[in-house]
Amino acid sequence: MKKTLIILGVLFLVLIVVLVGVLVWAGSVGQAKQEQFFRAVMSGDAKQVTAMFHPALRDEVTSRCWPSGCGQPATTWRVQGASARRLQHQC
Repeated sequence: MKKTLIILGVLFLVLIVVLVGVLVWAGSVGQAKQEQFFRAVMSGDAKQVTAMFHPALRDEVTSRCWPSGCGQPATTWRVQGASARRLQHQC
């Protein structure tokens, strides 16, 4: 019985170490993508931002992202508000 508990304890610790490792790895991969995205947003170039979109989303955004009355697709984006990080398109 004592041997079984030791084996189960070791397996449990290994499982916890693997789980923590996967969470750390996933967080670092996601953080790199976020940094890349926000660098593209802060550059003000809409083409850099839309290049990161999935092709289906890119088509939908470029076909619908027209300011009212403008009639042209957005060519530049600007960030408004340091904390809001809202994008507005300009013709």
